[in-house]
Amino acid sequence: MPPALDAAWHTHGYYGSVSHDVKAIYQRYMGWYDGNPAHLWQHTPAEAGKRYVAAMGGADAVVAEAQRAVDSGDYRWAAEILNHVLFTEPSHAAARALQADTFEQLGFGAENGTWRSAYLAGATELRKGNFGTPTATAVADLLAALDSARANGFGECQWLEPTGQYWWMLKREDERLELVIMHSAGVVPGWQHVFRAADEMDYVHDLVRAELAPHPSTNEPPRQAT
Repeated sequence: MPPALDAAWHTHGYYGSVSHDVKAIYQRYMGWYDGNPAHLWQHTPAEAGKRYVAAMGGADAVVAEAQRAVDSGDYRWAAEILNHVLFTEPSHAAARALQADTFEQLGFGAENGTWRSAYLAGATELRKGNFGTPTATAVADLLAALDSARANGFGECQWLEPTGQYWWMLKREDERLELVIMHSAGVVPGWQHVFRAADEMDYVHDLVRAELAPHPSTNEPPRQAT
């Protein structure tokens, strides 16, 4: 960037970052493939983690190397190799603690707010577990709305106001049912689809229930949809 522009406060990455946005622009127009064949068919993070950790002498050896990286200020390298340990041994206490400290330092050093929030949120989750607005009520209401929609042959227009981290809309228009779910807690996948037949309503009903089955809130008595 020209020095004059680089010196202007409004060209700095207080919200996003140049490196982040350049990747997004490239992937939009060119796709995710970067031209390196080694990246075409990589192992999953969990499988790659096992191999990296084994090649580096075990989890404890990787944590020791990460500590040396932290001590020298190379937080990016520490975060990268600790990530392999945590995909291999998620409960490794030393790796979790050091990764939390590493994320915290990366967050403190991040100029833009989105990266800072991501790093500090990751550090908090490693130390204290997942956090956010409770979503139990929202899940119960959503299941009740789906039950009602199937039982009533799509029923009348149903609208539930924002609850917890979710809002959704079930609306019948002739033989079309529109289901929209927006979320920010990362517990429920986001759907936006139009269902055109009753058998598809059965399908999405069963799909959503199966997705929510592990969630503890599904054990609560569902509330009547309005």
